[in-house]
Amino acid sequence: MTINLPNIISSIRLLLAPIFFISLNSESKFLVNVGCVVYLIAAITDTLDGWTARRYGYVTRWGEFLDPLADKVLTLFAFISFVQMNIMPLWMFVVFLVRDIISTTLRVIAVKEGSPIQTSVSAKVKTTVQMCFIAYILFLIFLKNNFKTIDIINIDSLIYSEFTFYAIFVITLMALYSVFGYLNKYKNLIFRKIL
Repeated sequence: MTINLPNIISSIRLLLAPIFFISLNSESKFLVNVGCVVYLIAAITDTLDGWTARRYGYVTRWGEFLDPLADKVLTLFAFISFVQMNIMPLWMFVVFLVRDIISTTLRVIAVKEGSPIQTSVSAKVKTTVQMCFIAYILFLIFLKNNFKTIDIINIDSLIYSEFTFYAIFVITLMALYSVFGYLNKYKNLIFRKIL
């Protein structure tokens, strides 16, 4: 394990993920607010660690593994929370979970083989879109939690809208597309491991 600033930032995001999950699913309005803020901080660290690694040449194999792992843990905690809130169906979460298990397993195998996997463009786009979507939903939850007397909009109608469903459906398709891309690109690595 290489200890440098980007990896420390990624580790912080990994540690923030369970804090975010516990806070968001609390019955305390204050803790729900904390959860929303913690997610925002964690999402900012995702941009910060990548920028720092490229800016100062701190790109390492461990960092290439840790950064996407922290992203996966954070987003999976958000999605299972959304399932519990009936914002998204369970089967979509299962798709993300299986997809992330496959991609992480591939990364572990690749590192052991001395050929670390580079994050694909489609996976980067998927991660950015899903983080923006999660931030959007958390923003609505924050508004609902703190401004229930707002008459201009019905916040629940936005959280549980068709737009929300189709947005997460599209993100699910993006997740499937990216993992099939990994499987196709690294099929020789998989066959060597199996055989």
